[in-house]
Amino acid sequence: MSRITCFWLEPVDQARRSLRRYRGHDAGGAACPFSPSYHNASVIVSDSEPWGESPWVGMGDRPTEEERSDPRGPARCACGYEFQPDDEWQVNHDRLYRRSDTGDLVTTRDAPAGAMWDATWWPTDRGPDDRCLVVKTPGGDWMPDCPSKDGAPWTRTGEVPKVTARPSILFPSNGYHAFLTNGVLKDC
Repeated sequence: MSRITCFWLEPVDQARRSLRRYRGHDAGGAACPFSPSYHNASVIVSDSEPWGESPWVGMGDRPTEEERSDPRGPARCACGYEFQPDDEWQVNHDRLYRRSDTGDLVTTRDAPAGAMWDATWWPTDRGPDDRCLVVKTPGGDWMPDCPSKDGAPWTRTGEVPKVTARPSILFPSNGYHAFLTNGVLKDC
């Protein structure tokens, strides 16, 4: 049985900037064995960009000519497909968070299972501490303060990261099933 100890992510006023290239399969060309719908590659170019006020600032911006000519930009997909001049470009800014257990800076996308953070941008569904808690699990991101798919709520107690939620968590799409007890995800 797997056990994952949870940890808190505290937002910092910095962002990770990355350059992305992609091409959808519907645009022509061979399919990518790593993705059902597109060729994709992203390269981190900075971990010290200032973070804006909105959580959506800088997400998926069009690159400037200078960014398009940056030699660090991705040239090919992991499958070997070489990006063409007319393939899509994107610049992403992902907010950085400090891990309470190690002090390392991570994005919510790159954080491992066990990460917890406050979805401050979520308009509703706050828990007893006025946070909209997100817990990264091996099955996907879980929001215990939001209603479950069948509409039944979870009960959340404790202080982050030592949170307990009942009933259990179930991701039907991939079969992940666990309990969150005192900040530990434990498989059922």
